Amino acid sequence: MKPIIRVDRVGFNYDPHNTSNKSLLFDNLTLQVFPGEILGIIGPNGCGKSTLINLLSKVLIPHAGEIFIHTQPLEKMKQQDVARAIAVLPQDISVSFHYSVEEMVLMGRAPYRNSLGWETSTDYEIAEEVLDLTCMRDFAERRFLELSGGEKCRVLLARALAQRPEVLLLDEPTANLDLQYQTQVLNMLSGFVRKHGITVCIVTHDLNLVGEYCDRVAVLKDSKVYQEGSPADVIQAETIAEVYNAQVYIGTNPHSGAPHVFLKTALPSPPLQWKD
Repeated sequence: MKPIIRVDRVGFNYDPHNTSNKSLLFDNLTLQVFPGEILGIIGPNGCGKSTLINLLSKVLIPHAGEIFIHTQPLEKMKQQDVARAIAVLPQDISVSFHYSVEEMVLMGRAPYRNSLGWETSTDYEIAEEVLDLTCMRDFAERRFLELSGGEKCRVLLARALAQRPEVLLLDEPTANLDLQYQTQVLNMLSGFVRKHGITVCIVTHDLNLVGEYCDRVAVLKDSKVYQEGSPADVIQAETIAEVYNAQVYIGTNPHSGAPHVFLKTALPSPPLQWKD
C-alpha cells in the first residue's frame, strides 16, 4: 500500500541561523502514514509532536527534506488544496468574535466555497451531520465563547470533520474532555473514520488512548522517529522507560485486549506503631 503522507528526511529548526545539531528539533525525520489508518504520535514534552502537526499542515515549512501528500510535494500545493486534503484539530484556539456553534462548524466548509463565499445546502447538510456526530446539535445557536472547554473541543472537531478531509490531524483531542466525552468522542471519531475512509494522526500523551484506538504508533525522540509499530509492540515497559524516563507496568484491558499502562508508584512506608 502506498502512503498518503510521506515525510522524507525532514529537518526543522525554529532558529534557522543556528546550524548546530543540538538546536535541531528534527533531523532526518522519516515517517509514512497509510490510507485509512489511525496513527498515534507519542513522545516526551519538547520532542516536536505539535511541530510535526504544523509541518504536515503546511503551517511550518521544513528547512531540509520534503513532505508529500500522495506524490505531490506539500510545499508546492495551494493552501486551499491543502485544506481540502488535511484538517487540523489544534490544541489551542483563540476566537475573538461571538460566532455561533453552527457558524464555527461551517468555517470548515470554506475550502469548497465559490468565489462569492456563500454556503450551499450541501454545506448545511454536512454541518448538521457532524454536529449530530459530536453531540452538539442542540448547541447550534449557542455562542462558541460561552461554551466549556470540552464543548469547544467538540465544536472544533465538528469543524474539522466538516472539511471532509483525506487526513485529520488531532493535537491532544481529549485534553479538555471528561471521561464520558473522551469515550464518546473517540468512539464516534473511530466510527466516522471507518465509514468515510479518512486517515487520522493523533498527537497525545495518553498512552492508553493510543493502545485502544490506534492501528499504529510512532514514537518521537532525539529529533527522529525512535520506534514505530503496533500498540502492542511499541507500548512496552522498556520503551516507556527509555523514552519518558518513567517506570511502568504494562497490563492488558480485559475487555479489548489493548495494552494498558500503570505507573510504578513509590508506596509509603507502613505507619509507625507507637508502644505505650
